[in-house]
Amino acid sequence: MADLKKASEEAKTMEPEKTEKVPAGEREAFLEGYRSKMAELIELTEELGKVIEAGKWTEAKGLIGQINQVQREGHQKYRAEEN
Repeated sequence: MADLKKASEEAKTMEPEKTEKVPAGEREAFLEGYRSKMAELIELTEELGKVIEAGKWTEAKGLIGQINQVQREGHQKYRAEEN
């Protein structure tokens, strides 16, 4: 959990791959959306750590699903398409 949280916090400070393709007038909103999505991922990761420590496995399973969804959405919107 600590590795996932650390990687997410580091990624939040970076610019996504697609940034250079976004028109200059839209970049700030694009980056704000990216940082917001990363903050959501970090929050879910922290919550997952807490429920795992508490042994709440059903809740943990639900959070893993949410984390996967947030990650998929973020990658679709912010990751450059592979050729």
